[in-house]
Amino acid sequence: MIAKLVAHGPTRDAACLALRDGLGQLRLAGLTTNRNFLRALLSHSDFLSANHDTQFIDGALADLVVDPSPGATVVALAAAAALGPLPDHAGFSVGSALSHTVNLRHGGQDLAVIAKIQGHRVVMECDGVVVELRSEQGQICAPTAPQITAHKHANTVTVFDGNAFVFTLPDPLSRTGAVRQDRHILAPMPGMVQAVHAQMGDTVKAGDPLVTLEAMKMQHVLKAAQDCLVETVHAAAGQQVQAQVVLMDVCPSESPKTG
Repeated sequence: MIAKLVAHGPTRDAACLALRDGLGQLRLAGLTTNRNFLRALLSHSDFLSANHDTQFIDGALADLVVDPSPGATVVALAAAAALGPLPDHAGFSVGSALSHTVNLRHGGQDLAVIAKIQGHRVVMECDGVVVELRSEQGQICAPTAPQITAHKHANTVTVFDGNAFVFTLPDPLSRTGAVRQDRHILAPMPGMVQAVHAQMGDTVKAGDPLVTLEAMKMQHVLKAAQDCLVETVHAAAGQQVQAQVVLMDVCPSESPKTG
């Protein structure tokens, strides 16, 4: 047991509400907890109406363990936390603002967030949705939602917005190809394409080499993360590429493309 949270109130409903709000204010990162499960339990109509028995959790488990989807602000703050504290000169450039790509993973889904830093103004974009944040004394916050906070611990970021949303940070030097939305093989860093091992129409198995990239005087073999069909090849041997450039489009074998 990590901790015990106790709430009281003049009525059962008031105590349940106080306990749910207390769990919503809990900030505990780096450890696996059941806070989201308990908040779902305290929001369930049968539990609130005391219409339950010893079989209640077994019968309602599907409703209680649903992983909530993070909103755009939560994703933006997760990306900001992944960037770490920003110095005052962060984002300085002559001309247009510099952009950074932050890769996150949540609930089995890969997310690519584009961060543009312009002084104290930080603009995050993911899947066409734009969220504007502010950088104050090196820390990034959401002016419209100051109650949402994010904490980085090792290779994870936990964002607190009532529930806790845990994002993992992929290793950019991983020898398995960075796959976004199970469709795009991305260059993990700037480098030169040494070899392309699969062509359009090829069927490859998990672990098969797709592209060899030379960067920092080392060879990085990007491999298929799963069985898939190569739909389009964008890279060619000898080509110089930037980080996060799409090298190849693939279609997972278990969900063939239609239409």
